[in-house]
Amino acid sequence: MLNRPKHFLNSKWMKLTLLTGALVASAGCGTDAFRVSPSSQAQAAGNYQIAPKVDLLLAEDDSQSISEIYPQVSSQVRNLLNQLQNQNWDYHFATIPLTTPRAINQIVASKQDANWGSLWTPAYPGAVQFGPGTVTPGFFATPDAYSEFLTLQDVNSNANGGGEPGFQTILSALQNQVQPSGFLRSDALLVILVVGNGNDTSGVALCTRFDGVTGPCELVGFPQYGTMNSSFANYKAAFQKINPQAKLYATVANRQGYGCLSSSSRSYIGARYQLMAAALGGQAYDICSTPIATALSAMATNLQTTKLAFKSHYILLNSRPDPKTIKVTKFVNGNAGQAVPIPQDPSNGWSYTDTPTDGCVIDYPTPMNCFTGKYVVALNGSAELVGDDTAQVDYTPLGAHDHAGP
Repeated sequence: MLNRPKHFLNSKWMKLTLLTGALVASAGCGTDAFRVSPSSQAQAAGNYQIAPKVDLLLAEDDSQSISEIYPQVSSQVRNLLNQLQNQNWDYHFATIPLTTPRAINQIVASKQDANWGSLWTPAYPGAVQFGPGTVTPGFFATPDAYSEFLTLQDVNSNANGGGEPGFQTILSALQNQVQPSGFLRSDALLVILVVGNGNDTSGVALCTRFDGVTGPCELVGFPQYGTMNSSFANYKAAFQKINPQAKLYATVANRQGYGCLSSSSRSYIGARYQLMAAALGGQAYDICSTPIATALSAMATNLQTTKLAFKSHYILLNSRPDPKTIKVTKFVNGNAGQAVPIPQDPSNGWSYTDTPTDGCVIDYPTPMNCFTGKYVVALNGSAELVGDDTAQVDYTPLGAHDHAGP
């Protein structure tokens, strides 16, 4: 009788299937004989995916000039969250006004979050349901129940003294207002999405010209008082201190004047947001000519490109192996026709330590899906799985042996 239970692991960047060891039993003449078959961590069809993590913060312009697109933003962002779920991202999502400090009261989380209860999907094999990274109960919301998108009641009627403290508002939220919700996770990408039709002036010295025009000192004739470059560098460093892999995507105006989202209010080129997007490896889109849906879809596509660069250093085993029986095969781009045997090599091959290991399944560009006390095969150097690479690990569990009946 063959009894070979299977557990599947498969993702766009790493498709692994866990195939546990089995005992093959045959009966005859009133006696039983048992033959041990190897355990295998193998490539195969399946739908158990390892989900990389992303914390997504939407900073939404709270000025009157953009309020008419609030319904579009809330609708299209929900579509984005569905897209991220379908792309197997383990995400957290929250919204803040761009210029007004506001506490975060709700966090949307993907089904990899334990608050989904019976619908919970483990982010990786062996994940603990209420482990680190779970949204604090009381803050959790499903996408359809989330109610913190901006409305007309959130419009800031103050002119902020001629400035727009976008970077400062975002930084203050990340430092002071996202916890204790559990929004930020140390082993997740941080993505900041700015939607607006103004320009940031956080930390910029403002001067008033002889004709009454107020603006950054460099731009109104007082370069000696200028702080545009230094303040920009400070905020970039501050975002990266919170998360070295922080990205910023800017859906902002690419022109100045009337007619961008509103015929009665002026837009300003969001140059600082565009520059920060470039500096942090994100992208910028023109809100005056690009539909919100198009910009969000492009952002999701860009994240998928990032996902393809992820590297996996560990393969988690279901049981303690006999080290002498381990064999590892890598399939380039997940192609079964491109099987490459991986040698046992601590530099550019596989290695095994005969003790339970602590580590993270993904180790680049940032450690993700960390675990404690697992038996693992480590893939070193060129043996690491990148993008769509897959792997197969065959082994016999330690202590298993064939037994013949008397």
